[in-house]
Amino acid sequence: MDSFVLDVRNIFELSDEQFYQLCRRHPEILFERSASGELIIIPPTGGVSGNRNFSLTTQLGRWVDRHPELGVGFDSSTCFKLPSGAVEVLMSPLEVDCSAVLPGFVLKLTSTLLG
Repeated sequence: MDSFVLDVRNIFELSDEQFYQLCRRHPEILFERSASGELIIIPPTGGVSGNRNFSLTTQLGRWVDRHPELGVGFDSSTCFKLPSGAVEVLMSPLEVDCSAVLPGFVLKLTSTLLG
């Protein structure tokens, strides 16, 4: 199942605090917000996407174990804000250097993760 995108920008704009409160009020719904302000509703995971999430979480968990002074583990139920900056689109990379946010963390991608 694909995600569902709501373009509500011409109706209202959510502040960071309002978006946080929306996520808190509806914990059963997985919301994301695009850089342009669209609301994205993410379907529950399972099967292939569940396996992808497991691989990503495992890699992040190993990084946290090796670098406890640099980061804290979290999952998708945690709201956080990444540093602002230019969006970079990567076409089928084998790995992604995440050092800007997680110093020393390089995400290894496989064909299973890439879909």
